Amino acid sequence: MTLRLVCIISSFLEITILCATDRIKTNIIYASKGGSAVLKCKVEPNSKSSLDKGNLNDKKMIKTLIVQADGEIINPAIPNMNRLKIVGNITKGDYNLQIQNVSSSDEGIYKCSQRVTGISVKEHRIVLKLKVKPKNVKILHSENGVIKGEEGKVLNLTCSVESGIPPETITWYNVSSRLKYGGQGNLTIRIKTTKFHHTKMYSCKIEADTLLTPIQKNITLDIKYKPFVYFNTSNPIIVTENNNMTLLCYSDGNPLVEEMQIEKEKNQALTHCRQSTCRFTIFKIKRADAGLYKCSARNAIGTADTVVKVNVTYPPSVAVTQDIGRAALQCNPDGNPPKYTFHSWEHQSKFGETIRALNGSKYLKLLSSGKKYQLNGIYICKVDNGVDDSNGSTVQLGETSVQLSEVHIIGSIITLQRYNLTKDDFTAYEFNVANKIGNATFSIELAAADKPEKPNIKEVFPGIGNLMVTWTSTFNGGKEQQFILEYKTVVASEWNAVSPIKDSSVNCCHHVIEHLFASTEYMIRIQAMNELGKSKFTKIRIVKTLPSKTDQSGITTTITGLVIVIVVVVTVLTISSLLYLRGYFIKTKFPSHSSIQDEELQDEMAVENYIYQSQGNTLENRNQQVQSDNRRSANRQTTPLLQSRIESPYQNHLTANSLQNEASLAVENNLYHSQTSSNLLGRMQHCDKSSVETCRNASRDNMLQNRLSHSNDNRSASV
Repeated sequence: MTLRLVCIISSFLEITILCATDRIKTNIIYASKGGSAVLKCKVEPNSKSSLDKGNLNDKKMIKTLIVQADGEIINPAIPNMNRLKIVGNITKGDYNLQIQNVSSSDEGIYKCSQRVTGISVKEHRIVLKLKVKPKNVKILHSENGVIKGEEGKVLNLTCSVESGIPPETITWYNVSSRLKYGGQGNLTIRIKTTKFHHTKMYSCKIEADTLLTPIQKNITLDIKYKPFVYFNTSNPIIVTENNNMTLLCYSDGNPLVEEMQIEKEKNQALTHCRQSTCRFTIFKIKRADAGLYKCSARNAIGTADTVVKVNVTYPPSVAVTQDIGRAALQCNPDGNPPKYTFHSWEHQSKFGETIRALNGSKYLKLLSSGKKYQLNGIYICKVDNGVDDSNGSTVQLGETSVQLSEVHIIGSIITLQRYNLTKDDFTAYEFNVANKIGNATFSIELAAADKPEKPNIKEVFPGIGNLMVTWTSTFNGGKEQQFILEYKTVVASEWNAVSPIKDSSVNCCHHVIEHLFASTEYMIRIQAMNELGKSKFTKIRIVKTLPSKTDQSGITTTITGLVIVIVVVVTVLTISSLLYLRGYFIKTKFPSHSSIQDEELQDEMAVENYIYQSQGNTLENRNQQVQSDNRRSANRQTTPLLQSRIESPYQNHLTANSLQNEASLAVENNLYHSQTSSNLLGRMQHCDKSSVETCRNASRDNMLQNRLSHSNDNRSASV
C-alpha cells in the first residue's frame, strides 16, 4: 500500500491532514462495553510509529485527526489517556494500542502510520466498534405464530431483525433442514405451497457473537387446499359375483369438506355424504355392476375426485356348438377372468350313461371307426376359470346333443293331455319307459302362470339414518318377478318407493334404505310384481331408526321411565289377582270359540293395542284360503298320470272374500270401547237359558260390526 500525504506536523497537537490515498488496509475490531481491546499497529523494526484517531463517519479521514500516541508515548492531552497503553515488542515494530474499560467515546477509525522518506508514510487503519446485540426479531405477516396461504400459490416467508454489531447471521430451517443462510437485517424464502405444506413449521434462527444463545422464531403454515380424495382399497377392486362389496372413500381438505358423493360412470350418483368419509355397499354384486366408480369431495377451495375400477369375477357359462359337416364340437365358455382350463369331455348316452371320456380342449373332433350312430349322444364340456359358483363348484358344464342320422330306429311318442286344470295338476310328473334291456325316466314340472304371491318380511334391522330390510320370496306365479319396497314415516301421508328390486333367487332378499332420519319410526311394506300383475302388500312393519349420538343421553331416561311403568303394572296385576281370588270379580263365561285367532287379520296388523277376535263366514273363508296356500307351498309329489278323479275347475286362491278381508287396516292403535264389561253383562242378564246361544251369536256379531266400523273410520282418517 502507498500513502501520499501533504501535512503540517505539530507534536501532540491537532493535525490537519490533506491526503490523497490509494487503497489502504483496514481491520475492524469489536469490543464489548467495559471490556478491553488491543489495536495492532505494526511498523518496520527500529522504526517509530504514530497512532491517530478519526470519526467513524469520516471514511476518507480528511477531517481533523487526534493523535493518540507517538511511538510509546500516549498523548497527555486526550481525556482517556489513563486507559491507553502501548504494548508489544517495540524492537520488532509492534506499537499496539491497548484500550481498557472501552466506552462509546473510544469508537472510531484509528490510523497506524510510519514515516519512510520525506513526507511519505506507510499506514493501515483499525476500526473500533462497540458490540451491540441484535433485537426485535420477527417473521413478517404472521399472526399468533401462523402464516396463511393457499395451495398452488407462492408464499414469501421473511425474517426481520434490527441488526447488531458485529452483523448477525439469519438462517431459515424446516424442522432440522437448513433452507437458506444469510443476513443482515432480513432474509426471505419463497415456497410454492401444496397441501403437504399445511401445518408445517418453519424456523428463523438469529446467531451473533454478542449472543450467548441464538434467537429463534417459529411459525406454522395454514395452507388452504381443495380436498384430497382416496379409496381405502387397491385399484382395481376384484370381487366375486354374488358377494357384497363396500366402497369406503376418504377425503381431507382445508377448510373441511362440505359434501362428498360416490357415483358410477356417466354421473350416476349412488350416495351423498355430509362428512369427510363416504360409504356405499352393493349387496350381492352382479357383473353388470362392474366398471368405474368415482368419489368426489367439495369444499370452499374447490372440488377433487378419484376413480377406482371394480372388476366382478364370475364362473363361466358354457355353450357347446357343433359343426355337423366336419363332425366337430366347440366349447365356448364366457366368464371372468377369461382364462379357462378345459377338462375331459364326457360322452353320454341319451339315458345319461357315460360312454367314454375324451381329451380336454376347446375343440373336439368326433372320430369313430365304427358306425356313425355310435357317435350319437350327449357331449358334455367341462371348464373352469378358478371362480366358484353359488354352490361352491369351480367346474362348469355345457352340453349338446349329437344325432348323426344313418339308420332309422323305431321309437314311440307319448302324449298326455289334460283339460280343466285344477291346482293339484300343477306338480311334478315323471315318465317311465321300459323295454327288455332296461328302463329310462324323464321328469317335468308343470307350474301355473299367475300374479305372484306376496312376499314375507323376515326382519328389519335399524341403523342410524338407515334400515336394512330382509324378506323371503314366495311363489312367483311362474314368471320372473320383482319386488317393490315402500316406506314412510308414521305421520306421513304418502309412501316412498324404492326402484323395483329383481328377484335374484339366491339368498333372497334384502335392501338398505338410506338417508333416513335418526330416532324416527318408519312403516315398511313390500309387494311382488311380474308381467301378469302385482301381489298384495305384506303386513306393515313399524321400525324405529337408532338415535344419533346426541340422542343417547335421552335413552337412559326412557329406560328408567319404562322400568317404573312395569313395576306399577305388575303391582296392579298382583292386587287384581288377589281381589279376583276373593270373589270381587264376576266370572263370565264366553263361547270357547271366541279365542280363535283371525289369522289373516293378525297377519295384516303390525301394531295393535288390543285384538278382538270374531267368528263367522269371514273366518271360514280365510281358513279355506290358508289351507289352499298351505297345499300350494307343500312339497310337490309325483302322482300317477292315469288316476281318475272329478275336480272343479282350477281357481285362483285370491278369492273375493280374501280380497275383502285383506282390505282391513294394518295398524290399529285405538281401543274398542263399544263392548264394555257392564254392557256385556247387561245383555247376558236378559237372555234365558233357551236363547243363550242366540245371545252369544248376537254379542259376537255386534263386536265384529263395531270393530269393522271402527276400522273403516280409521281408514278414512288415514286417507
